[in-house]
Amino acid sequence: MRKMFLYCLVILISSLALAPSIFSEEVENKYSMGGIDSGAEVVTFLKALQKAAAAGDKTTIATMIAYPLHAKVKVKGRLTAIKSKEAFLANYDEIFNPSVKDAIQKATPDNLFVNYQGVMIGNGQVWFTTVDKMVKIITVNN
Repeated sequence: MRKMFLYCLVILISSLALAPSIFSEEVENKYSMGGIDSGAEVVTFLKALQKAAAAGDKTTIATMIAYPLHAKVKVKGRLTAIKSKEAFLANYDEIFNPSVKDAIQKATPDNLFVNYQGVMIGNGQVWFTTVDKMVKIITVNN
C-alpha cells in the first residue's frame, strides 16, 4: 500500500514539474491552427505591421502581402481583385482605410482570433498566415 502511495506521489510530482513546459508549448502553439508555428512570429509580424500602418509605409506593407489577396477589396465602390504589388500600391489608401488601420493599431497578440484560415485582426479586417515559409497578409476586408 505504501509503495502504491509513493508511486502515485512520484507521478503527481513529475506531472507538476512538467506542467510549465506543457503550458508554454500550448501558448507557443496558440497560432498553429492558423498556420503559424510560433507566437514570436506573430508578435514580430504584428509589430512590424502596426509600425508600417501607423507611418503610412505602403511599400513595406506591400511586401507583407501574399498576392493575389484571397478576397476582393472595395476600390471606388466596386469589389476588385488585388493580384499584384502594383495594384495594391495604386489602391493603398482605399484598401488600408481608417477602419483597417484602426483595427491593426488596436490588435494585440491576446485579442487575435485564430482558426484554420489563419490569424484574424479585429473583426476580420486583416487575415494573415504562413505562405512560402513567411508570415503574410492573405485577406483585407475594407
